[in-house]
Amino acid sequence: MFEEKHRIESVQRAFKAQMCLAGHEMEGLAPSQIAKATHMSATQTTRTMANLEIAGIAEKITSNDRWRLAPRIVQIAIAHTNAMDKADKKLSETKNRYSREV
Repeated sequence: MFEEKHRIESVQRAFKAQMCLAGHEMEGLAPSQIAKATHMSATQTTRTMANLEIAGIAEKITSNDRWRLAPRIVQIAIAHTNAMDKADKKLSETKNRYSREV
């Protein structure tokens, strides 16, 4: 585990904001809801969400001025799942090779 001295508050705020958006992909969350859920000020919320948008992690819903996770974060999760499935398949194949009777 890393020491507390490596903690960067702005990075921690971004992770908290990202996590609170999960499950709100259709309607999104208002900035005030994000601020309340993450214990950020309005200014911190604005800056954090702008940076998440720049990174492709969050997107603003123009019709209601709310925020939601952008497709990129889901694409990352799918890529991870695919890689794990591939590794699992390879492990199963190897396991089957070694368990064959001679």
